[in-house]
Amino acid sequence: RKIVKKYWKEYPELKITTVCFGTAEKLISAKILDNQLAGVFLLGLYQKTWAIQDISRLEKLITENINNWVVSDALAGEVLAPVLKNSPKKNSFLYDWLNSENVWLKRTALVTTVKLKNKIENWEELAFKMLSLAEKEKEPLIKKAAHWLEKEVTP
Repeated sequence: RKIVKKYWKEYPELKITTVCFGTAEKLISAKILDNQLAGVFLLGLYQKTWAIQDISRLEKLITENINNWVVSDALAGEVLAPVLKNSPKKNSFLYDWLNSENVWLKRTALVTTVKLKNKIENWEELAFKMLSLAEKEKEPLIKKAAHWLEKEVTP
């Protein structure tokens, strides 16, 4: 995280959308955990400066490159939750992701919902709908994320 912040300050061209996403995609596609997290942190810094508008680009990044829960959860917390906090009406894609065949889209959708707690109106409504969609899920990684969300909803 410190290294990414350092480069963010030293290389202003990273604030250009195409450069930022291109660099993040290269880091995340390397399939090395440290590189993948650096790519996620870079997108997180970008999100703090300029709003990410193209969710489909993030979806493609997940489906083509994410291969573990650490990166999926980091992307949910560092990038997607802040995007939706600033634009809560755009959260409908989470339902689509949870209905997809891709394990990492499903996991990211559920963890993003967890990370939105106390940050958007009608969070409980979103959470209950996501839980109902995940109810019959058999994949352990998805079940664990759904359980985490369930614990956040029920006191």
